[in-house]
Amino acid sequence: LEVLAQLNDDYNSSTDWERIKLSRSLLVVLVYTAIPPGRGREYRELHFKIHESEITGPYESRLHKNILHFSPYEGKAIMYITDHKTGHSTGPQMISCPDDSYFMNVLSDYLLRYRNKIPNSSKSTILFLDDDGGCYNSKNWTKYIQSIFYKYTGVGGVSIHALRSSFVTFAGNESTEAVMESIAVAMRHSRRYQQDIYDKRTINERVKPGVHFASKQVLQALRRPPP
Repeated sequence: LEVLAQLNDDYNSSTDWERIKLSRSLLVVLVYTAIPPGRGREYRELHFKIHESEITGPYESRLHKNILHFSPYEGKAIMYITDHKTGHSTGPQMISCPDDSYFMNVLSDYLLRYRNKIPNSSKSTILFLDDDGGCYNSKNWTKYIQSIFYKYTGVGGVSIHALRSSFVTFAGNESTEAVMESIAVAMRHSRRYQQDIYDKRTINERVKPGVHFASKQVLQALRRPPP
């Protein structure tokens, strides 16, 4: 979140030319923080389709399995993910992007104002293109993500897995079981897998919400008026 805040400051104080790259970086970090983050391939191979009016199906095409549908008219965006690691068991997933004005402004700026200024961008419907208008491969996508976080934190080697893990760990300290279940579904894995692989909280940190809940019930009971 701190990286997002610093990127946002840079974006707001940048020239129009600098925003070609910054708008992409800002949207990339945003989809890893404002949405339960997907795996690297799901984002680097994500296509987009702009709807002139309301978003309607079909949500996938014969050639493109993962598509971001965006309607400036509605102020709405939906990610339809078919081709993903656990697709054989969980099937296609439709994920509504945040509909707040900030997310929509960042998405709109990138898609409608700056993406088309990337060289050769008209040749592809891939959402995130590299500086030459090419598609990221796994290695270059990871390097790109790492470069953003190194620039703003000085920490090298930040992986996609680390971003997913950080999201779950942070949410685990603030969220209900229903929210954690929702995050697991959005990240396309089971709740058990989420707990075993991504949740890095200590036992004490996991116990705290339960203790807090029990203590809260006691205090509420003590505050009740006598019968």
